[in-house]
Amino acid sequence: MAEVWVVNSSPLIVLDRLGRLDLLARLGNTLIVPGGVLAEISRGPRPINPGRLNSFRVEAVEVIDPVVAAWDLGRGESEVLTCAASVHADAAVLDDRSARRCATALGLATHGTLHVLLAAKEAGLLPSVAPMIERARAEGLFLSDALVAKVLVLAGEKP
Repeated sequence: MAEVWVVNSSPLIVLDRLGRLDLLARLGNTLIVPGGVLAEISRGPRPINPGRLNSFRVEAVEVIDPVVAAWDLGRGESEVLTCAASVHADAAVLDDRSARRCATALGLATHGTLHVLLAAKEAGLLPSVAPMIERARAEGLFLSDALVAKVLVLAGEKP
């Protein structure tokens, strides 16, 4: 059964830099990107062309939930959590630790980039997650050694 995922900029940027932005859509979930996230990924030194996100539904977030606002997160994270709560999403897909803590406080499930890679391997879309994790780290995604080891065990690729 397809889930509804609201996706933040970090997973989009990392997956784009890995050349695997397609994985999100290929996992078969309903994907939502808030307008603030779309604006964020559309600018900067390595922007993502919004046309590449045609499998995503764009949602405008006019007002940030006051509980989310109290966490003083970035605009993208705040919009993802506000949107996820308002549409009763199955998961907010984000990597930021503070945003994940806020999501937990709100009772929202979270997934990160590594979850996407692991789900892709389980779906037969990737032969291995280890090389993707190393490339994600090289692209600047901070991942603790303990988390990487845990994911590699779950993927059947012990470190």
